[in-house]
Amino acid sequence: MLKSGAPERHAKQQVRKRILALRSAMTQKEYQERNRALSANLARLECVTNASHVMAYLPMASRKEADITEVIARLYKTGVTVSVPVVRDKHLEPCLYRPGDQLSRGSFGEPEPSVFTPVSSLPDAVIVPVVAADRNGGRIGYGAGYYDRFFSSVKAGFQSLPLAIGIAFELQLVDGIATDHWDHRLDIVVTEKEIITM
Repeated sequence: MLKSGAPERHAKQQVRKRILALRSAMTQKEYQERNRALSANLARLECVTNASHVMAYLPMASRKEADITEVIARLYKTGVTVSVPVVRDKHLEPCLYRPGDQLSRGSFGEPEPSVFTPVSSLPDAVIVPVVAADRNGGRIGYGAGYYDRFFSSVKAGFQSLPLAIGIAFELQLVDGIATDHWDHRLDIVVTEKEIITM
């Protein structure tokens, strides 16, 4: 495993670049097929379907992030409180989301509700988009550290943490990811082929 610091950051950047290129290279048909299979696996997770509050991302289709909007809509219909992460003052905050809400573009081009409505409850599960993940809960995101800071702030103020569920296509799975002490590990990774529990 690489030591913490510049070499590790360089290694993460290389993995990020390689995986994003692989994901972008998927045909639209392949992307849709993988999305359907991944969503079916995600919908099987009782820790998601039985949750009171789930924070989930709205996908950036231009980046071919896994599209879980059907699962989000299903959760909402069954009475689960759904929030999406919104960047405010350099921190992620859960914003109430109802399918059909008017959306605008966030700071990185991500879809988010046009009107910010805070959610008072802590999510039971946080569905996290990943660029790359390993089978030990290691994760590489886009490099801004928003999710790591979110979990760190929750840890400081609450007894228990929400489950961190990483969403990735199988092509985004890599061998051991070197992590820093501030990196928050995933509890579960869901792909179109399997559910990996740590």
